[in-house]
Amino acid sequence: MANLQEKLFWEPGIYQLETSDPVLAGPDGIDNLQGKQLANRTVYLKDQVEQLASGKQPAGNAAKLSAARKIEATGDGSWNVVFDGSRDVSGQLTLRDSGVEPGDYGIVTVDAKGRVTKARQMTGDDVPAHDWSKISTGKPTTLAGYGIADAASKDAGNRVWATAFRASKGLPSGDDSSSGFAFGSDGDTGLFADTSGSSANMGTNNLFLHIDSTRVFQVSNAGRVWTSSYGFLDDKFASKVDAFRTQGQPMDKVDWNTLLEPGVYSIVDTTFNGLNAPPASYFWGTLQVMRGSPRGSVGGVTQIYTTHGGMSVWLRTAWNDQAWQPWQQLWHSGNLVFSGVMEGNGYQRLPSGLIIQWGQGSLLATLGLPSSFNSPLFTTGEITFRTSFPSACFSIMVNGNENSVNSQTQEGYFWVGGRSKEKATIGYTQTFGSSGVGERTAFDWIAIGY
Repeated sequence: MANLQEKLFWEPGIYQLETSDPVLAGPDGIDNLQGKQLANRTVYLKDQVEQLASGKQPAGNAAKLSAARKIEATGDGSWNVVFDGSRDVSGQLTLRDSGVEPGDYGIVTVDAKGRVTKARQMTGDDVPAHDWSKISTGKPTTLAGYGIADAASKDAGNRVWATAFRASKGLPSGDDSSSGFAFGSDGDTGLFADTSGSSANMGTNNLFLHIDSTRVFQVSNAGRVWTSSYGFLDDKFASKVDAFRTQGQPMDKVDWNTLLEPGVYSIVDTTFNGLNAPPASYFWGTLQVMRGSPRGSVGGVTQIYTTHGGMSVWLRTAWNDQAWQPWQQLWHSGNLVFSGVMEGNGYQRLPSGLIIQWGQGSLLATLGLPSSFNSPLFTTGEITFRTSFPSACFSIMVNGNENSVNSQTQEGYFWVGGRSKEKATIGYTQTFGSSGVGERTAFDWIAIGY
């Protein structure tokens, strides 16, 4: 009996015997086909196992390596791990030092692998030369931006600022003058200082303002001021002692006898609570104090108080110490009113309160020579004043007007009877004359009262 010949081959399948298959033995008989196919597979599998066991054939999958392995990287960096396949492993990669000290540098050298191999700071030689017009951004606009600290700067209003300015002393000689503070190209218009003193350009006695080389203003080191129109002004100044100036508001309840300093005082109602105030009815105004005597003497003082309302003016004067004259009110066109009526029967009211009234009148008289001189003829009538006297009428004068009696000659007299503030009784008595009935006897009258 012989064995089946095995082949190193992986059979794709195992033949299934059919009922119709004949029984046939031998190496190629159908009865041995299944055995050959299984034997071939067995030989194939045996070979694979042996190759895996020997390491000749790598395993497709494994849970763990038979021996742990060291995995390592070298070169520009160092790294290694030990791996047996049972778990994930990791390690830190350490780069090799480039030889450049850590820091910030303006100039570096980079190799083909992107590593910095050299580094240094920038120098002036590293900045390339460029035309100013090629610099489009980042250009400074101030002196500080350029790092210039020894020049004056200006602000947005084109004004120059500095701690101090210096200019050469000397007077101008023309538009090209180099001394002083001049305006623009006009070198002889500006502020200049003379050069007099212990040495040139060291001592200054005067400061000048020149316009086109002409001196128009000057201040000396003694404080004297000179102008081209008036000369030295101190000759024309009034001293503070003699100046008429504002004195402000006196304290409340001030004694007006103590307000002696020349000037103008502001007066309010509380000022009138003091002594020797004017008898004004309005308490707000101004007080003017004027002196006509040396300072320190009360003599020659005048006080004038003017009210703000009603424009009332009060005046008093003093010559000796405390010898004040009484306050007197001044009359003017605003309060001196001569009211009255001028036409016909009229009147005139005087500031003192006196009233003068005048007019004409007539009486209806029966004229004629009486049968006896012991019984003369008379008649009476009334006159009404144009305006009533506020208090009383104390005088009436009557004068006959014969021109109004139809050419007859009046031979009698007028007289005044009773009187009041509104009217008076006028009478006429005839002593001689011709007879007549219904004749009018005219007269003029003047009445005085208050």
